Amino acid sequence: MPKATRVHSTPRRTASLRKTAPPARPIVDPIFAAIENHKKLNRAWHDLCPVLEAAELDEEGYGPRPAADLTALRRNEDHAHVAAEEAAWKMARTKPTTVAGASAMLSFIATNPTNGLFELGETRWHETAFRTVTAALAKITRQVA
Repeated sequence: MPKATRVHSTPRRTASLRKTAPPARPIVDPIFAAIENHKKLNRAWHDLCPVLEAAELDEEGYGPRPAADLTALRRNEDHAHVAAEEAAWKMARTKPTTVAGASAMLSFIATNPTNGLFELGETRWHETAFRTVTAALAKITRQVA
């Protein structure tokens, strides 16, 4: 049997095997941004409430001030309230894509300082948020299993 005079090598193929795979992109759960947005807008609204309450009293602190003096403050407070409420609903409808995101959402809506620790059915957006998280967790666990 004659000896092989040449060693078969495929440098292109082995070179491609030596390349490392690109690093995996981190999973970004949209719920974290939704929670932060709601916190920010809710805080802005709550910061305006005492300002409006103080402005509604006359100089001596007894009676109401004329409505014309308060128009801009009331409009700003109303806009801030609407923005916070819209952010709450957006957060309530945002489906977490990770178990950590679902946990963060449940923790926030149950324990946040302005409207946490509630009973289902007594608030507007909380029940929707719980149903959203429940559906997301069911989907996530089906993917893992």
